[in-house]
Amino acid sequence: MFGLNGLILIGAALLAAGVTLVTNWLALIPWRRSKTRHWAEQARVLFPVRTTAAGNLWVVPAIFILAVLLIWPETPALWAFVGMVAAMGVMAGTIPMEHEIFPRIPVRDLWRQATIGCLMRFLIWFVFIGALALMPGEFSPLAWAIGGVVLGLWVAWARGGLIWLGRKLGLFLPAPERLRKIATDTASKMNVPFREVWLMRVPLAQAYALPGSRELLFTERLLELLTDDEIASICAHELAHLTESRPARYARSIQLLMFLPWLFFNPLARLPLLGCW
Repeated sequence: MFGLNGLILIGAALLAAGVTLVTNWLALIPWRRSKTRHWAEQARVLFPVRTTAAGNLWVVPAIFILAVLLIWPETPALWAFVGMVAAMGVMAGTIPMEHEIFPRIPVRDLWRQATIGCLMRFLIWFVFIGALALMPGEFSPLAWAIGGVVLGLWVAWARGGLIWLGRKLGLFLPAPERLRKIATDTASKMNVPFREVWLMRVPLAQAYALPGSRELLFTERLLELLTDDEIASICAHELAHLTESRPARYARSIQLLMFLPWLFFNPLARLPLLGCW
C-alpha cells in the first residue's frame, strides 16, 4: 500500500507540473504576439496570465485533493500529501513561464523565490490541515479551542509573523541607509509613523505596506531602477495605506472568515439538519 501511495504522490507532482507547464505556455501565446506593441498593451495581455498562474498554486492542488477524496476515500491522510506535492509540481511548472517573461532573472533566483514562497504557503496549509485533522465530530470546547488557535495564529501572522519568518528564510533584510532615510523623511512630511522598513530580496520592482504591523517592504529591484524622488513617491503611496481607518483594516482581514467555516466541516457535516453522515 505504501508503494501505491508513493506512486500516487509522484504521479500527482508530475501531472500537476505538466498541466501547469502546458497551460502556461498556451496562455502566453497572446503575450508573445504583443511584443511589438506598446508596453502598456503587453502588460494588459500579460496581467490575466500571471493572475491565473498565481491562482493555479491553489486551484490545481484543490482539484487533485478532490480527486483523491473521491477515488481513495479510505485513505484520509493521503489527500493532504497529494495537495502538497501537487503544489510543488505547480511551482516547478511555473518556473519556465517566469523565466520567459523575465529572462534577465537567473533561473536559480526564480527557484529561490518560488521555494521561499512555497514554504510560506505550506506553513499556512500545515496549520489549516492540522486543524481539520484535529477537529472533533461535534461542537465541543475542543472544537472552539482549535478555531480560536487558528484565528490567533492568523492575527499573529498579520502582526509580524510574516516578517519574522521572512527574516529567518533570508527574504527580508534590514533596509539600507538610503531607503531608511527616504522612508523616514517621507513619513515625517506626511506625519504618518511606521514601525520598520525592510528590503525584500525579490528581483521584481515592488513595494508593500503591512497595516497590521505598520511595516514597509521595498524590493531590491525597485531600488536599482528608481531615483530617490520616485522611491519617495511610492513610499508616500504605501504610507497612505497606514492611514486607513480601523474598520477599513478589519475589512481587509475579513477574508479569513471565508476559510474559518471549513475548519468546522466535520462537526457541521454531522448536524441532523444537514442530513449528512
